Amino acid sequence: MKRKIGIVLVLCTVLSLFSSCAKKVENNASIYYLSPAEDEVLEKRDVYIAPGEKLKMLRSLAERMVQPTNDDAIVSPFPEDTEIVYLELEDDIAKVVLSREYQLLSGYARTLAASCICNTLTSLDFVDCVAISIENDPTTQSVNEIYRRSSFSNDAIRAARIQMNLNLYFCDEQTGFLSIEPRSIVVSNSTSVPYYIITELLNGPAIDGHISAIPEGVRLINILVENGHCTLNLSSEFLTLLPQDENAQRKAVESIVYSLTNSDEVFNVLITIEGKSGNLLEFVDLSSPLSAADFE
Repeated sequence: MKRKIGIVLVLCTVLSLFSSCAKKVENNASIYYLSPAEDEVLEKRDVYIAPGEKLKMLRSLAERMVQPTNDDAIVSPFPEDTEIVYLELEDDIAKVVLSREYQLLSGYARTLAASCICNTLTSLDFVDCVAISIENDPTTQSVNEIYRRSSFSNDAIRAARIQMNLNLYFCDEQTGFLSIEPRSIVVSNSTSVPYYIITELLNGPAIDGHISAIPEGVRLINILVENGHCTLNLSSEFLTLLPQDENAQRKAVESIVYSLTNSDEVFNVLITIEGKSGNLLEFVDLSSPLSAADFE
């Protein structure tokens, strides 16, 4: 009799262990991706994050989120090699700093990536809001808007899509003159037209035979528009990578001024480098705002 009771107790213990293990592998978070299907925007995959200290769980989920996926049914919203640089949990707000690769995204693509980040991190029950910024990017270091899950439902994202038509100026490879390249992009709102103009200009031409007058590697630090006056702050690569000849410098500045002033929001542009203005180029004076008329 005692032997039978012992066997029963052992079986109960084994079943209890199996039950405990089964509970441990239950999914407790979700990672959101882009869906290739036209009728949907986001697609989620449930995942298991080992219980523990909250920040450790948050980091584990965030790092898995930016990893490439081999699933053909979903698409990662992040540029290759995007990394989590810094992560902080303040009360119920997750503050995430992404590597500079994230800056390659603009317009609607940036909105989609932000929606994936927000929905993923708020799938943890202790995260209610998400603040997103980019490494060494002052324009995102002071986060004015805290994203909530409700900001990024499929319906909300679809409703926010706006078609924006831009006219960008690139060099014609054969003639050497600036040439207009019309570009249509999908954005999440229309409140930052100059931002989208300069971002697309830095992304380079899409038409064969066009080349960028701005050296590859130049980054946008900040762009502000007030009463038609645009202040554009570019990284130091604009000076260090731009050839030291009059034609190259003139074409680079012209392409910026022509592209921005083609918008109804801008009629002149002050170009600054790392926040500094003045006689920065040998052949073009950047000490005061420039308009298209200055190059006629």
